[in-house]
Amino acid sequence: MALSAHLIAVQAELQGEALVTPTGVDPNFALGQIQGQEPPGESISIAIVACVGPKVLVSVPGGAWDKKASKRKLPASCLEKPLSLAVAGCTIEDRETALDSQQLTVWLGWLKSEFWERISFELSDPPAVDFICRATGEACFPFGAALLEAAKEKFQVNAGPGTFQDEDRISALEHKFQSLQTGLDELLAHHRGESGYVTASDGWFKPRREQVLQSKAKVAATPPGLGGSSPIPGLDPGTVAAALQAGVPMEQLAAMGKVLQGKPSKLEDVPRTAAEAMSSESEGELCGASLTAGHAKQLDDHKGTPADPMTKAVLQLTQIVGKLSKRKEDTLEDTLDAMGGTSGSGSADVSASLGRKHAAARQALIKTFKDNPAQIWKSIENNMSQDFHLCSALPNSSAATFTARGWAEHRSKIQGYVRTVRWVWGIAGVLDSLRDGQTDAARARCCLLLAMAEQESLDHGSFLLAQEFSMEPAAPVSSFQQHVLPEPTEMATTKLLDPRKRQGRRRRRKGERQEIREAGGGSRLGPQACGMAMGACTRPNPEGPLLCSSTPARGDCIPTANYSRGPLRDSGQPADCPLACDKAQPGNFEAVDFLNQSKDFFLHAKLSSGEAAAEHNGAADFVDTKNVPGSNASTIQIQSLWRALPRLILKAGTPFASFFRTMLEQPQTASPTGRTASIWPMGLPYEENKSRGLVDYEESAFRRLLNLQIAFLNHLHLGCPLVAPDHIRQGSCLSAKQWAVVARLRRLGEAWKCLKPISAKDMGRTAAKQERQEEVLAQLYEVARGAAQGLKKYAPQGGGVSVTRPSRESGEVIGKLQKADISGAQSIIASRIKMEGKPTFDPRPFLDDDSRNLYEDPWACNIEPCKAVLHPPRVQVHAVLEEKLALLRLLEASGRLAFRGQNEVVEGFGNGLFSVVKNTEVDRLILDGRPANKLQCPPNKYIMTMGAASTLLGIFLEPSEKLLMGGDDLSNFFYTFAVNEAREARNFLEWKIPVKIAQRFSCFPAYLSTEEFVYACLSSLAMGDSAACEYAQTAHISMGLQCGAFNEEHLLTLHGRVPRSHFMSGIIIDDYITVEKVHMDATHASESGTRRSRMHSVYKQVKLDAHPTKGFADEEVASFWGADVDGRAGLVRGSISRAASLICVTVQVACLGVASVSLLEVLAGGFVSLFAFRRRMMSLLDWIYVVSKEMHRHGVNKSCWTKLLSPFKAHHRGKALLSPEEELPGDEVAFTEHPLWEVCARGLDYQVCWKRQAKAGRHINRGELASFLRAEVLGARAGGDIRVAIGSDSQVTLGAVSKGRSASPILNRCLKQSLPHVLGLGIYSSGGYVRSAFNPADDPTRGVALRIADIVLPVWWTALAQGNTRLFDEFLAACNLHPLQMSGFPSLNQLVMQDESVLDSSIRKSMRSFHLKIKKNLRLKAAAKVGKADAQVSKACETCTGSGPHLTCEAQEMLTSFGREQFISHDSVWPPSQPGFLDLYSGRRGLARFAVSYGAPWVLCIDVKDGPQCDLLSPEVRKKIDHMLALGVFIFVSAAIIGTSFSRAITPAVRSFEHPDGLAGVSWRMREKISVGNSHSRWLASLVRSCINMGIGYLVENPDNSFLWLQKEWTNLPHGAAERFFKVDFCRFNTAWRRRTRFLTNGRLAHVRHLCQSDHRHLVLRGRSKKHGASWAKIGEPYPRGLCALLARSICLDLGIYSSPNSLPCRSNHRRIGEAKNPGPRFKKLQPKDVSALDKVELVSRATMALGSGQFEKFVFWVKQHFGGDALHYIWWVPTLFGAVLAAYGRHWYGLGGALYNYRHLVVYCQREIPNLRGGLDAAWKIISKWEELEPVQHRRPIPLVLLQAMVVVALQWQWHRVAGILLLTFHACCRPGEVLGARRANLVLPEDLGGNYGDPCFLKITKPKPGRRGLGRIQHAKVRDGTVSRFLSSLFGKLDADEALYPGTASSFRTRWRHLLIALGVPPAAKISPGCLRAGGTVELYRQGMPIMDILWALRLKNLETLQHYLQEISTDVTMIDLPCSSRVLIQNMSLLFLHFLSVHGQ
Repeated sequence: MALSAHLIAVQAELQGEALVTPTGVDPNFALGQIQGQEPPGESISIAIVACVGPKVLVSVPGGAWDKKASKRKLPASCLEKPLSLAVAGCTIEDRETALDSQQLTVWLGWLKSEFWERISFELSDPPAVDFICRATGEACFPFGAALLEAAKEKFQVNAGPGTFQDEDRISALEHKFQSLQTGLDELLAHHRGESGYVTASDGWFKPRREQVLQSKAKVAATPPGLGGSSPIPGLDPGTVAAALQAGVPMEQLAAMGKVLQGKPSKLEDVPRTAAEAMSSESEGELCGASLTAGHAKQLDDHKGTPADPMTKAVLQLTQIVGKLSKRKEDTLEDTLDAMGGTSGSGSADVSASLGRKHAAARQALIKTFKDNPAQIWKSIENNMSQDFHLCSALPNSSAATFTARGWAEHRSKIQGYVRTVRWVWGIAGVLDSLRDGQTDAARARCCLLLAMAEQESLDHGSFLLAQEFSMEPAAPVSSFQQHVLPEPTEMATTKLLDPRKRQGRRRRRKGERQEIREAGGGSRLGPQACGMAMGACTRPNPEGPLLCSSTPARGDCIPTANYSRGPLRDSGQPADCPLACDKAQPGNFEAVDFLNQSKDFFLHAKLSSGEAAAEHNGAADFVDTKNVPGSNASTIQIQSLWRALPRLILKAGTPFASFFRTMLEQPQTASPTGRTASIWPMGLPYEENKSRGLVDYEESAFRRLLNLQIAFLNHLHLGCPLVAPDHIRQGSCLSAKQWAVVARLRRLGEAWKCLKPISAKDMGRTAAKQERQEEVLAQLYEVARGAAQGLKKYAPQGGGVSVTRPSRESGEVIGKLQKADISGAQSIIASRIKMEGKPTFDPRPFLDDDSRNLYEDPWACNIEPCKAVLHPPRVQVHAVLEEKLALLRLLEASGRLAFRGQNEVVEGFGNGLFSVVKNTEVDRLILDGRPANKLQCPPNKYIMTMGAASTLLGIFLEPSEKLLMGGDDLSNFFYTFAVNEAREARNFLEWKIPVKIAQRFSCFPAYLSTEEFVYACLSSLAMGDSAACEYAQTAHISMGLQCGAFNEEHLLTLHGRVPRSHFMSGIIIDDYITVEKVHMDATHASESGTRRSRMHSVYKQVKLDAHPTKGFADEEVASFWGADVDGRAGLVRGSISRAASLICVTVQVACLGVASVSLLEVLAGGFVSLFAFRRRMMSLLDWIYVVSKEMHRHGVNKSCWTKLLSPFKAHHRGKALLSPEEELPGDEVAFTEHPLWEVCARGLDYQVCWKRQAKAGRHINRGELASFLRAEVLGARAGGDIRVAIGSDSQVTLGAVSKGRSASPILNRCLKQSLPHVLGLGIYSSGGYVRSAFNPADDPTRGVALRIADIVLPVWWTALAQGNTRLFDEFLAACNLHPLQMSGFPSLNQLVMQDESVLDSSIRKSMRSFHLKIKKNLRLKAAAKVGKADAQVSKACETCTGSGPHLTCEAQEMLTSFGREQFISHDSVWPPSQPGFLDLYSGRRGLARFAVSYGAPWVLCIDVKDGPQCDLLSPEVRKKIDHMLALGVFIFVSAAIIGTSFSRAITPAVRSFEHPDGLAGVSWRMREKISVGNSHSRWLASLVRSCINMGIGYLVENPDNSFLWLQKEWTNLPHGAAERFFKVDFCRFNTAWRRRTRFLTNGRLAHVRHLCQSDHRHLVLRGRSKKHGASWAKIGEPYPRGLCALLARSICLDLGIYSSPNSLPCRSNHRRIGEAKNPGPRFKKLQPKDVSALDKVELVSRATMALGSGQFEKFVFWVKQHFGGDALHYIWWVPTLFGAVLAAYGRHWYGLGGALYNYRHLVVYCQREIPNLRGGLDAAWKIISKWEELEPVQHRRPIPLVLLQAMVVVALQWQWHRVAGILLLTFHACCRPGEVLGARRANLVLPEDLGGNYGDPCFLKITKPKPGRRGLGRIQHAKVRDGTVSRFLSSLFGKLDADEALYPGTASSFRTRWRHLLIALGVPPAAKISPGCLRAGGTVELYRQGMPIMDILWALRLKNLETLQHYLQEISTDVTMIDLPCSSRVLIQNMSLLFLHFLSVHGQ
């Protein structure tokens, strides 16, 4: 930029007043003033720093400029590149001395020339904006040296001469450089032969590079087939012969030999890796050294050279260099160089060599440390000094002297760990003393450090006393806390050590980890994978903390233990921290290294600018820390965990890992895609290989989570097998019901998908917990690593991790940890304690009498100290002295401090203080009142009024309802309580404070001045007082009751029932919550708002403050009470942020395989709190411990005995001989019926849904629990998300279900197997107890008929069914069973200050007396039941007078004895009045159901599985059936006799043709079966004989080859009945098995055969089915549906009662009879799609968008510059005007010499972004057309075929085979170079890949063609037609792997080799032949060969024929060779003659 003469003069004036003047630096530079913006034009101070060229650098005050233009006081655009800095200040008197206490903020920048004249140095008034000191706020001068340093560093400003440069020194340097230049000129002249000195022609003086090339050329390997000696260097005899045969002259062969010998030395066929490159360079150095020695010898032998002094000097220097180049392997530097010279990984030999180098380097370092330690400390101090002085040029600091402490404080990366900082500070002090020569001081410091270390250990880690030994101020911990760790792109290693030494140490550590992996064997993970159980050691060593090994009995679940808080870290006793790991599993050794490398998959620590992310240090001191607790907790990226979890599980050795692995495998049998009939088990819903690339990162991670959930639920449902069944393996399809389960799981887990990264700030108090857990994990890692190193030699060799279940439940001790406490207790930091306001709240008006008395006089009902405890707990105030005093000052300022003397307190029963983390900014103060709590007994009357998040699970929401929630949190509720003097004395702290210190406080009483020491007392209520929660909860509840914010019926309490009202409220100490049911469309909860405002008014009256940021109202989604509630979706879950932290830590523990007992307790407690919201999931923790809405409100909510009964009691219970009281142990209270459940059981009629015969030996409790779980599934058949009320008479079952787990492994296994249905179907069950005498479900199990109702429903039941609950509540209150009476707290009437007579709570009566009362009110006479039954029978008899046959009363009575559940009928009349069917051995009742559907009146189904009343072996049952047959009850009899002994498949045979009734000599068990079968056969045959005699139809079934048909009783049937058979094969009814069956019948089906047509294969019914869990013979027993329909229809037709299910023979609802209503393909149902997906599609590439937007920015700048900024606001509205402006810019751009394509992109960008401009840009497009005429498109020159062939010959001779292949493929396939360079072997389709002949055309698949979506397709291909080229490509690329690149290098490396090939052939750069010319050359070659234009169009993959025509017309006649030199053309022609020869040789 040129300045005018005027501006030059102005700049000269400014330079005279500048800091940097032409003569040097002027520290007394002047300050000027510049006018600000108009108006008001304030004067602003300004300093001229320097004038550099046409620019002026100025400095202005910090208040004059801002990043936002609106806040700037200077003109908005006056400064360029402004930069804000903090610089030192100085006084006006002494401008050359900087003041450390004064710093000011300034802006540095280039002042634009138009503002230079505004500066004035004639100061009359002080400026309005001046330079201000930040500390004092007063005006000061900026320090000149600081401004200068900033200008030099940030703006490259140089100081003037004479100040920073020494002219004499510069002159000397110039003279020396001139001498060097003269010498170099003489050497170059000698080299060119311009004097009598030695020249290059003499043959000895050659460049080192040339000699290296020659030496390498001598030893280069000859290509295959080209061996032998040759008369021409560079060409083998075969090549020479082929060339001579082709007619190449001999002189040309010599030239060709030189060309082929000139291969570049460092260029191989493909780019080398880093390791290869370094190795090659090392070889080159060795070669160079030998050449140097050879030069020296040649120099010595050369005698003909003149004795010139310079020559002699050169010769001597060369000899010296040759000597110096010799290796000295025994030096440290050479060893380190050899060690650091190679990186990366190579072959095994290279790795071994590197290992030897690093071992030698380590030995050299050790030797140097012993022999020459000075070399080490000098190196480290030198590095430390260099690093320290990097900060000396900062603008706000002056030069400083290097010290070790200065480096540690200001330059090191040491983090602010207090203990580390202390020792670093001491060690640095020792080093500084040694550097200063103060040896005695250094020794003294060392001795003091040892004394401090010992004292700290004696004080159990406390540094309070040890600090006094240091004899100097404490270390500046705050400075170290400001250190920032290196960025991810920086090396995370110290700068003090030599990089080569660091690399050696890293290599050693890597080798150690490799050894651990080799010793560990197979799996990287031990058996403790995610979901792995770890047992806790039950016997800790009394001597100290222990380590225990976990060998759990199951590997698929996580155990739990009660959460217990460990002791404080500085309490004086080390915490017991047992560790658990499985040393028996080899995988644990590698798990140590795996956790260190891969934990970032699920925990990512984010570093914000200016913050230090400290590593976890297990030994970090707990005392006197300034670190923010929890700030170092890792950020949780849960999606990363979900993605990594499948891989982690698959590498584990658990049963679930084996099961999951088989689910991912292909099925072993065919056809796995069939849908399963049941819901569970099911296949995985998502296959990742099908959705890869189609879903985003979050969805992909979420799908992996869902797959894991489905797999684990399958695992539980199947009983935890090791192998998954085939039908759920990969490729299986899901049914609609299964997809509904997946959708439900997706809805429940949607919050995990949307979960954002959780930082420490987001976690709140959980952050501190996670931080402590990660610290313990860091210690565990070190322990495990040490154990792995020590045990690696004992590790078993080979073998994987066992998947069998370990037999031991507890862990094994392997070691111990020191101080690995993970409790929440923290040392007090006063600045983190917040105490707002003063304690002014008086709770006494809101307390009951007992609580009020105890609050006023805490010692009134106290326990005598001598009787309380012998030794009260030891407590203390956990803080250093400074923090203690700061805390007292804080308490005094807030009115919470008092002092008491020794005689005013109970000594020994004082209180301690500590803090717990509330969030990253605030701690909560806790009173450790354990000793004082021993002396009081709080009433705890209303503590049970506290709410609980689990209570919310009982809320019912209708489909049209939702929840709106609100709430408040009282700030510091405990510390706002006002207390009296007695309670102050009770709250005294166990800290004897000297009076001299206490007197400094204003609240210190004068009467205590004579005491030696006093006690500080807390003058408020405090957390830690055992009665504090009772006071706070009672007072808060009372306030709400008195103001009308709620009443008793609205409260959500801990053990109470959910209120029926729409409004609900609950209180937990200081949290007040309102919940209201509203309509789904409502946005405001009116009642909640009114009641909440009442509570606010009470707060205001009693001077309580609700937290301003924690209150909320009318929220659909809220988090409170540790739960996340979604009122719209109706979901309640545990806090998801806490759950995420818990899961991440659990995964780390599982991966590591090592844990401490305290850590396991914390994890177990976390899972228990989460599973409390879905109690059935408690069953997963088996290795640690186990009508209407009213039915749920009054269901069982407490657990009892959950273990199995003893065998004796189980037998008695099975026989109904065990009373409910005897069912439980003596200390357990038995259940009694709730009246609601008793009325429900006795007053309603039921029907049997299902029953199953119990297996022999099955425990009764297991069967009762299985029936309860089956009832849950049956209740959810109608749909998911349902509440099911289930009554049971098993107390064990109800206890296990309500608790969610069982102490019995058998019952707990059943609970776990039910989880898939409970979670997948959304089942929420409530159990109610009904004793067996009243339980209707007990009847079918006893073999009796199902009972009918035996009581009349009470009035309150009818009212309750209509929605009126008043009568029911009155009834419950009279029985002392009202929910408020059962809630666990007395009446709240005392808290609303009613009459005293009301305050007396009623005495509860026992449940046993209640039961007697209920029985008295509800029990009826047994005669009522008999009378009702008789009345029904009489009514039925009255109907017998109608038409048709009717049953007698006797027959009806006999039918009713079987129970209604045994009948199938459509008629609701009971008992039946007409004859019906009898179906014996009915099985699944398929035939009976079809018979009823075809006209049968009813069917009596009798099967032994229905109970003892249906046992056909019973003589009574047989006699009853015979009698009913004689009475005419049945008109048809069917039977399918069961007799396993009749089968011919029994091996060995038990019957024969000669002995069909059984063989002799069989076992007694088989003899018993034969006897049973014969009994059935004889009785059934007699029954059939009776049917024949009475003319009753019959049907008897058995297999066709059954021995039943050979029995005498069947062959002797009368009237030839034994020959009337119906034979059928089941396969005719679409079964996979044939199972030929014979039916003996007297109906129309007799003599009919319906057999297999032999057109398919059959499944043999032999063995057992794993899928069905039964034998195949049992599976094939039921009749197919088609067969059942055929039999039933034939029977009904024979009896004349057939009625078709369809009334019309033909039905059609359209006019296309016999055709489809809508012919054609099925209409595709519209599926909703995500509209936002359309917006994400990019039609234009990002590169194109960036190019267009960049040009548009330039255009906008040009418009503003020429037309002003306002013009942009107008030209948009007129398209033609915009087009004219755009055309003007085109002329401007053309004039600047810009490119046409840039302007074209600009026009297209404007047209695309502003659609209304389309049609108005004609002027711009005309500019483009004119530009194209002036600068027509120039196509790339086509490369001739001969040039390509010559280049291939040279490349093959140079061993560049891949380069040659790329050249041929690109040319002959007419491809773009990038398409070939980016291709892989899988994209190249060779003839052998298609099974073709060698030499057939090959194809290249192009996945990303250049035209993209505008071309012929998104995937295209190119074809190579030349057979020779195809054969060469097959030999070259055929052996590559599918994923291997055809050219494993970059485009740049290929261009480098291209350039060298052209240089070798003499092609000048002016020819402009680039790799892009290959496509043009191939196109021209196809055209010249005569290929049709359309074929060329297809070969080039072009879309427009016109484009190809223009292209061929322009380039076909472009003669490239004519521009080449003659010698180059001849060389190329001759080289091309060798093309076929080289291809044939190298293509072998």
